Amino acid sequence: MKELNMNELEMVAGGGVIYDTVYDLNNEINTIVMDTDLTTQEKNEAINTLHLVTRGTSDLINLL
Repeated sequence: MKELNMNELEMVAGGGVIYDTVYDLNNEINTIVMDTDLTTQEKNEAINTLHLVTRGTSDLINLL
């Protein structure tokens, strides 16, 4: 049987690596959205959708 390294253990223990990656991507996309020429309402809608996806992903990870 293969020994797990710390990253693998963290993923098995609740998706920590994936969780961090999702939030890093969330922050990057958030920054990109804010730098666009979209209206304030369009930016808010994009960010609200992004947050729903992020929360949904973290909820899914918590189920693993």
